[in-house]
Amino acid sequence: MGITNLGTYPDQFSGAALLPELFFNDERMTLARWPNDGWAEFTKVIESGPAEWRKYPSDKLGEFEFINERLERWRTSPGVWFNGYWCFDWSSETIRVGRIDAQQHRVTLARKHVYGLGSGNPGPRRFYAVNLLEELDQPGEYFIDRVAGTLYFWPPGPLRKGCAILSTLVEPVVSLEDVSHVTLCGLTVMDCAGTGIAVKGGREIEIAACRVRNTGMDGIVVEGGEKHRVVACDISDNGTAGLRLSGGDRKTLTACGHAAVNNHIHHVSCRQRTGAGHIHVGGVGVRLANNLLHDGPHQAIWLSGNDHLIEFNEIHHTGMETDDCGALYMGRNPSERGSILRYNFWHDIGSTRAHGSCAVYFDDGSGGQTVFGNVFHRAAGGKFGAVFSHGGHDNVAVNNMFIECSLAFGHAPWPDKLWKEWLTGEMWQTRLLKEVDIRRPPYLERYPGLRGFLDYTGGPRMNYAASNVVVNCRAFSTGKWEAKDNFITDGDPGFMNATALNFRLHDDSVVFEKMPGFQPIPFERIGLVRDELRSEVERQ
Repeated sequence: MGITNLGTYPDQFSGAALLPELFFNDERMTLARWPNDGWAEFTKVIESGPAEWRKYPSDKLGEFEFINERLERWRTSPGVWFNGYWCFDWSSETIRVGRIDAQQHRVTLARKHVYGLGSGNPGPRRFYAVNLLEELDQPGEYFIDRVAGTLYFWPPGPLRKGCAILSTLVEPVVSLEDVSHVTLCGLTVMDCAGTGIAVKGGREIEIAACRVRNTGMDGIVVEGGEKHRVVACDISDNGTAGLRLSGGDRKTLTACGHAAVNNHIHHVSCRQRTGAGHIHVGGVGVRLANNLLHDGPHQAIWLSGNDHLIEFNEIHHTGMETDDCGALYMGRNPSERGSILRYNFWHDIGSTRAHGSCAVYFDDGSGGQTVFGNVFHRAAGGKFGAVFSHGGHDNVAVNNMFIECSLAFGHAPWPDKLWKEWLTGEMWQTRLLKEVDIRRPPYLERYPGLRGFLDYTGGPRMNYAASNVVVNCRAFSTGKWEAKDNFITDGDPGFMNATALNFRLHDDSVVFEKMPGFQPIPFERIGLVRDELRSEVERQ
């Protein structure tokens, strides 16, 4: 057919390779793999290779034992790739196999994994083989022989009655750069190898009621500019992220005014299992409101920057494949402050893996955020709380409800020595003093808690939890949470219909008796909204 721009399958990648994909009847097909579903596992590491987190440098390649007859089948293949969680359950990477010793049941990778092989998180390590003609063994799988220029495909239905599309467009389908006052309404963008819609610079672009699905990379990307809006869009089945929004000036704390409102984003990160969520937010002053986010292997909202507003969203069934993760995640930069998470419904979060999962994750020293009026239901797993802080402080959680969470608040405090190492280390010195300067306005004016932040005193570093309702949870908190006036109960405090996930409180709820200052959470306003752009708002 004259198609020659097939690209090269990389030896190693942690994201998604920008390569053609096959779609059939508007569904993404599966690059031939084994096992067809789930993961293979190994426990015995022969050589971990370099492990920076263990401070173990090595020039050796990772090697592990895998006792399975499949090794003999793959031994003579011209190329074998493994996608695996090689060390941590929040970091997946695809690496080509360098050597297979079927007699010794050993596999040696062809490239070094940055964290080395081994159990950074508890449990066996997981992987699957991919891009193998030998494993094209069921309907819906395909393989591209890039040397011969041949596509092998086992269609899941009659080929003559279907529509098979091999995507080769790696550039965005729609690209708007440095233009303003343009509205895209009602478009369907699908079946591409790259990003669906990309906006860069400009002012007041609106993407409304569009359907963006089956993208090889991101669904919609908005970068820079002012007051762009993504409204009432359905974004799904994306190879990497669903939506990216960033803008504003962090040095001056000038807000961009971008907004994502009333969008339904689901089944993202189809090709990049970690690091690609439903929505990525960066810069200053982005608003996310009334979005429905669900079904993803890793984290749903990746938050960085300052003064964002996240309100009236429903987030569920995220982190279903990973561990040590949160439905919302931010970390490693204490200058990123001032964001407000209010009136969101977080439920059924995380996998069953052992380490921990949560709804809201403030990681590696992140602080200065506000969590107000949220509802958390079955939103904590492992050792984490529904709201979890790792090392940070000055996070405030007020007027929230926690229902059937193993732990409401979790905190893994850092010892003073470790805190000092981060304060004086190159990463934080760059982020706190060069990228921005927290010692001067506007940071000192906007965030009084930063005054004296760099002065190491060894004093207490606390988070704050007040006036929260905790219902049928195993425990209230761990670590350094300063708690005040919280109501803890094992009974129904007066929900409208907990069975139907309606956690609005009756007017005569015992909560208002025990805590007269508790503000009713407007639960009925959370999630998708029916309007002229969206006629269907059924809970998914």
